[in-house]
Amino acid sequence: MVSLLMAAVGLALMALATTGGAAATGFLVFGVSTNIFLALHSAQTLRVLPDSRSRGRDLGLFNLTNTVPSLVMPSLTIGLVPLLGFPALFAVMALLSLGAAALLSIGASDVTFDAPTPLPNSTAGEHGDHAYAIPDSKLRSGGPEQRALMVQIAT
Repeated sequence: MVSLLMAAVGLALMALATTGGAAATGFLVFGVSTNIFLALHSAQTLRVLPDSRSRGRDLGLFNLTNTVPSLVMPSLTIGLVPLLGFPALFAVMALLSLGAAALLSIGASDVTFDAPTPLPNSTAGEHGDHAYAIPDSKLRSGGPEQRALMVQIAT
């Protein structure tokens, strides 16, 4: 959530910038904070996916959270910039970032971390703080060295 607030600060700096250097500083703050948010958001999403059997579908839905804004923002830009200029666009984007941070703070208490669900016909276990699931057919196909290597790769 801190990265979203920093993104809002970067956007506000760009909205209020009167020089190229101030706009570049705002963009730097925005860019760094947005990349931190996206990395953490992706990692967290992978941790809380509810069922390993529907992981592809769930990741597809997650991808919509990245795609829909890319579809909406060009229309917003075309509507705002000719009428009000870029500072208004950056101000609206800063407000949207603050709204996203507020939504995340509301929903953050609802997140729980369950153990990964093993796939059917698989051997599940733990290695350090990593969980793994290897299909039983793969474990039967090789000797102890291959099984140890597969466990090491899976973790």
